[in-house]
Amino acid sequence: MKITPRLVINDASSGLCLKTVDLDQFNLNTPTVISIDGSTTCTGISFLNLQYNALMGTMALGRESGETPIQYKLRFKELMLKLLRRLTVTYIGYEDPFTNGNDTTNKVLFTLRTAVEELKEEYKPEFDNSVLIYINNMHWKKIFLDGKVPNSTPLAKKAIKEKVLSVLPFMSVCTQDEMDATGMGFSMLKKINDGRTDDIRVQKKVKPFKYVAEFIGADDDSEFFDEFIEMKSEFKIPSRVLDGDMAMYQIDGRGIFDNHVYKCMGEEDRLIVVKFKSTTHANVILENRLSDLVHSNKYIYAIIWRKSRKKQ
Repeated sequence: MKITPRLVINDASSGLCLKTVDLDQFNLNTPTVISIDGSTTCTGISFLNLQYNALMGTMALGRESGETPIQYKLRFKELMLKLLRRLTVTYIGYEDPFTNGNDTTNKVLFTLRTAVEELKEEYKPEFDNSVLIYINNMHWKKIFLDGKVPNSTPLAKKAIKEKVLSVLPFMSVCTQDEMDATGMGFSMLKKINDGRTDDIRVQKKVKPFKYVAEFIGADDDSEFFDEFIEMKSEFKIPSRVLDGDMAMYQIDGRGIFDNHVYKCMGEEDRLIVVKFKSTTHANVILENRLSDLVHSNKYIYAIIWRKSRKKQ
């Protein structure tokens, strides 16, 4: 992973600019909001001042040639651990990934997505004061672009870049991923200051429905995706669902499993993966005869889709 850290400085001759620094020099002595635009090729991170609503720095995390998805995820996780310990992080926003039919791409996106959540769980309660929010990718764009979001990804990225540079022209040295992360960060700040972070969270309405579930046991997300790629043809997932986007959610051991499924799916007609520890949700284990998976795996992954298609 190639890490490019940049800090906003006030240069005597040119005014505000972004200076590329060594990672060890990347220090921010103020409550910080981190926004992350995860990507298969270059992840963008933006660092904003919570008190003054100002950009303090960015990072571009380039995936290098020959670097595997799991290597990229582990290095990303190592970096986030350093940042969480070095900085005073109040909020972390992670854009909910938009998936496609490319298995390799989806694997990278979803293994990255869970990295910060894993750190919060593994080092609990060290990072309990850092609130993690999964950001709906359309909601933050509507906030940042005042509701005028172009209907294609390239045009939306162009609009975001133009607005970022109109406010922060010194970001011309940055990647599109850093600009996307910055736009998302300012949208977060607006809602944090308004006390309305639920407006940009990934939220699903709870409505019961009949569903089909298949199960895979694995010790981590990378292992799950490898198994899923091999087995998905056996699951008889409708092509319309399989060709669409997919979302992964990790749930705790509390509550009724069906209610978790309804909340995760919401009003969507998509493929969802519900991940839970193999020592929890005993009723699901018993009803689906998953004892063999429990004994040899840390997690159970439920691959779920609606039993009947919603009308488009």
